[in-house]
Amino acid sequence: MMNLRNSKQSNRRRNRSSLYPEESSLRSFGRIVLPFLTYYLLNLVVSILFMIGVRLYLSASGTYSLELWQQTLSGLGYEMTLLMAIAAIPIMLRWYKKDRARRAAAGAIETPTEEQIETRKKKQPLQLLLCALMGISACFLVNHLMMLTGMTTAHAQDVESVSKILYQGRLILELAGTAVIIPVAEELVYRALTMGRIQDYLGTPLAIGTSAIIFGAMHGNLLQGLFAFVLGLLLGWSYSKCRSLAAPMILHMGANLISVLVSETQVFGFVYRSNSAFLVVTVGSGILLLLCLVALVKSTKV
Repeated sequence: MMNLRNSKQSNRRRNRSSLYPEESSLRSFGRIVLPFLTYYLLNLVVSILFMIGVRLYLSASGTYSLELWQQTLSGLGYEMTLLMAIAAIPIMLRWYKKDRARRAAAGAIETPTEEQIETRKKKQPLQLLLCALMGISACFLVNHLMMLTGMTTAHAQDVESVSKILYQGRLILELAGTAVIIPVAEELVYRALTMGRIQDYLGTPLAIGTSAIIFGAMHGNLLQGLFAFVLGLLLGWSYSKCRSLAAPMILHMGANLISVLVSETQVFGFVYRSNSAFLVVTVGSGILLLLCLVALVKSTKV
C-alpha cells in the first residue's frame, strides 16, 4: 500500500512539473513568485534609502524642514523610480543566467545546428523591427481605445498620478529611463524570470497569460494595469515566438518611447488636434499591429 501511495504521489509530481518532476509544489510556487516579489521589495528598499539620503543631505546642508523634504522627494520621484530599475537589473540578470543553466542541465534547451544559428541571425533584424513596430502600434491602439471608451476621462486621477511619476524628468532622462532602462528591468523580471519559470511548470500559453496578469496587477491602477496586461500578452507572445529576450525588450521600448514622445513633446500633437487624424492613426495602428503579428509568425517559421 505504501509503495502504491508513493507511486501515485510521484506520478502527480510528474504531471505537475515535466521539467523538474521531483520539486515540491511549495518550492515551485516560491520560484515563480520570487522574481516579482523581490522586484517589489527592492523598489521599497531603494525608495526608503532614497528618502533617508535626501533627508540626510538636507540636514547636512542646514536646510532641512518637513515641507522642503517632501517637496524635494516629489521633484525627484522619477530619479528614484529609475534607481529602482537600475538596482534590479544585475540581480535579475544573474537569476536569469542561473535559470538557463538549470534548464540546460534538465535538457530543456535545445542546441541549434549551425544552419539554424545562421538562419536566426539573418532573421533577427527583421524580427526586432517588427517587434518595435508592434510596440508603437499597440501603444497608440490601446490608449486610443481607452480614450474612445471614456476610460481615461473616468480615471483621470490615475492618468495624473502616472504622469507625475513617469513624466516629470528631463526629456533626455525620460528617453534613457522610461524607454530603455525600465523596459530592460521589467522584461528581466516578468518575461525572462516570471514567465520563464511558469513555463517550466504550466507550459507556454498559461505562462504568457499568467505573466501578463501579474504584469498588469503590479502596475497598481486600472488604466495602467489594463494597458500593461494587453502589452504583456504581446511581450510574452513575442518572447515565445522569437526565443530571444531582445524581442520583448525592443517591443516594450517601442511602446514606452511613444508614451514619452506623446506626453512630453508635440511630435504627435497633430493626432490629437483633429478627429480625422485621431481616427486614421487608431485604425492604422490596428492594421499595422495585425500585419506585424502575421509577419512575425512567418519570420519565426523554420
